[in-house]
Amino acid sequence: MEKITQKDIDWLLNLDTSTVPEKVPTRPLWIRVLLLTGISLLLLLLPFILLIRSSVYLHLSHQFSAWPSLISGMSLTVILLLFYLLFIFRKFRDKRLLLKYGMIGISTLVLSFCMYGSVYLSSVHSKTETVRTYYRSLNPILRVTSATISLADEDFLITDIKRSPKDYLSMGLTPLERSMHYPQKNGYVHAIDIRTIGKSEVRNRVLQASFYLLGFETLRHTGTADHLHISLPLSD
Repeated sequence: MEKITQKDIDWLLNLDTSTVPEKVPTRPLWIRVLLLTGISLLLLLLPFILLIRSSVYLHLSHQFSAWPSLISGMSLTVILLLFYLLFIFRKFRDKRLLLKYGMIGISTLVLSFCMYGSVYLSSVHSKTETVRTYYRSLNPILRVTSATISLADEDFLITDIKRSPKDYLSMGLTPLERSMHYPQKNGYVHAIDIRTIGKSEVRNRVLQASFYLLGFETLRHTGTADHLHISLPLSD
């Protein structure tokens, strides 16, 4: 064992502490919790956003018809969720087995959600039985979007879907020559009306912004009553 010499003691006494790195301050707990919550929420919403936004993009920008657009969006969503799965189980040794069963499970989940959203509208989210009857005449992309929005907004209520010129006359309005509530050339209706009466203005604005960011046209108007008009533009 080496002895400590006077030279060593002198060196320690003359040590320049200014060169020692200071401890990096950590973020306050509330900021870390807020960041973690925000990231978690984003990761949760991202598959739904990708599903709808990519479907709308392909439909409008690349002239894909409704179902091919939606199927493409579903495929991209499955790929994203597979990345989630691989990250969560990154220490799992048999990656081929994980991909095989992960692909089957995730594909089934995404397909089931989209099929359910495209054929069924709960009475809780429809104003009348007539609205539910017309639901399947709506463009599938808009149907799946409505089902997705209803998961986050329990007050989501569709008040109107399909109309004819006679319907406008019965409401005391001048019939429109072109309305997205009419069946379009592809056979689908491209518009819905959503109730805003009795809801907070913050909720109504967030709802409108959500549809707008997903690629839909939005219009807040008071034709017969205050409501939010959502339409999916026709592809060129």
